[in-house]
Amino acid sequence: MQPKIKERICPACNGTGFPPFTQPMEQGHKIYPVKCKTCDGKGKITEDNYPGDPGTILTQPR
Repeated sequence: MQPKIKERICPACNGTGFPPFTQPMEQGHKIYPVKCKTCDGKGKITEDNYPGDPGTILTQPR
């Protein structure tokens, strides 16, 4: 039996699979966004690739 893969919600798209965007105000026009590059449109990433907790700001010391 294979070990269970731990997954977390993608912080780049908040689990939607698409990056945040706004629809145009014109009626009849709809923009179909491209899939998220971080999670490849799945909405979840493996714990190995997770950059940190959602509230954590990742910065490098100066």
